[in-house]
Amino acid sequence: MKLNLTVQPRFRLNFSPLVWILLTLMGIAFVVAMMRYVFGIGVISDLSYSYPWGFWISFDLFTGVAISSGGFLMAGTVYILRIKEFEPLLRPSVLTAFIGYVMVAIALLVDLGQPLRIWI
Repeated sequence: MKLNLTVQPRFRLNFSPLVWILLTLMGIAFVVAMMRYVFGIGVISDLSYSYPWGFWISFDLFTGVAISSGGFLMAGTVYILRIKEFEPLLRPSVLTAFIGYVMVAIALLVDLGQPLRIWI
């Protein structure tokens, strides 16, 4: 009796072009963040000791907090008012709010320059 066995690769990188573009953008963002940590914030944002925060910090924080507050407002409305029509939106809104706060935390770490400075 002869067995016909073929070996199939288990791991393939069959991503769509959009996924490759997003992975490339993530790689660029990682390089920019590492440049920030090594050389300072002036390298990536043209900020200095004279103008240390400017538009940079307000955009980071206000964008993340706005996304998070919208998600938690939607979740709170569904929970408190018990609106049955919006229950399918409950989990995505809480996930969006969580991702917004993670975005704020990451933006703060990049703004501070060194992750150890977050406790000071």
